[in-house]
Amino acid sequence: MPDRNSWLTEFENHFEKNSVMIQKNYPWLFERRIETAAKLSKQGFPSKRDEEWRFTNMEPLWKIPFLVDYSKTLVSFGDEPLDGVEITNDISEVFREDLEDEFDSNDSFELLNSILFSNCVCVRLKRGTKLANPILIRIAGSVRNGLSFPRVLFVAEEGSEATVIEEQMAGLPANTLSTSKIDVILKPSSSIIWNRIQTKLFAQKSISILKVRQAEKSCFNVRTVTMNSDFVRNTMSVLLDGDGAVCKMNGIFLVKGDELIDNHTMLEHLKPNCQSRQLYKGIVAERGRGVFNGKIYVHREAQKTDARQTSKNLILSDRASIDVKPQLEIFADDVKCSHGSTVGHIDENALFYLTSRGISEKTARQMLTKGFINEILEDCESEDLKMRLEKDVSDWLDTVRE
Repeated sequence: MPDRNSWLTEFENHFEKNSVMIQKNYPWLFERRIETAAKLSKQGFPSKRDEEWRFTNMEPLWKIPFLVDYSKTLVSFGDEPLDGVEITNDISEVFREDLEDEFDSNDSFELLNSILFSNCVCVRLKRGTKLANPILIRIAGSVRNGLSFPRVLFVAEEGSEATVIEEQMAGLPANTLSTSKIDVILKPSSSIIWNRIQTKLFAQKSISILKVRQAEKSCFNVRTVTMNSDFVRNTMSVLLDGDGAVCKMNGIFLVKGDELIDNHTMLEHLKPNCQSRQLYKGIVAERGRGVFNGKIYVHREAQKTDARQTSKNLILSDRASIDVKPQLEIFADDVKCSHGSTVGHIDENALFYLTSRGISEKTARQMLTKGFINEILEDCESEDLKMRLEKDVSDWLDTVRE
């Protein structure tokens, strides 16, 4: 029976056999990759004994063959040219410093991506650029059984502004795992709205890592929507590393069947006068399992921090489950911080009110469920995207079994 140890052995064999090809992809990274491979071999892959993974059933992953898709078409963009945007497949000297910290991670799957990615797409929003139309980034899964490692580096230079739609798309076979990583770097006074759309991954497994670093007076607004996905682990961390930085992090996840959607977030306040707002809403049905594990960490130097975290969850079936773990760690003494979480069922009084006015019970339940998550969708910047997501939610609700 495949397990995490046999998978680790497969990785070690793959790295040894393919080291020449791996070296050709960014030769200046190869020494760091050798060091990181040794680190990964020593620490191994996680199990339920690891606190950060104890709610995640990893067994389906170990059954995926360790065959790597080194395709150069895993990341694509919309067809329209965008003034003030530079897109390249080459990690030049300009980006080296931005990638140095990644090798210090303790996340085994982040290390795996750093070792094996073959095609990093670098996007740079030039200084002062303000885009009216969104940047569309498509993250594709493998077209054959095995593993893929999409990689994006996004840099917003000083004073730039843009909206990004990141859409994760499934490959063809079911027996695949996409381990994607996106680094977003916001320079002073830049502003980015980032939409993460994971609505049609289906049988593909996905581990998605988003890491953000914000400079002073920058603003990062991220919205994540996940549904129709067999296995998803989203790890998102934001480092508020400049005075007056602002981050808004919202998400909804809809789980049914035997699906697992696991959201891990970290908001780390390093500098004074920063603000963060986080709101996640989950709906779990049938035998689905949802996870929200969110942490706010306030360093001693981060005085005048204003941080709020909220998790609200709705259970539609007695067989469904949700694990929630909100966390606050505060080492500064002049802060305003709060967190809270709720897990419950549809309000029976509201349901009775609607059915007593001639609305069928099924329709009434759908209305209340939609109302539960509308707060996150209604402020969507793009009307087209909002309508599409609302339709995805409606279609999802139509297929939920009692």
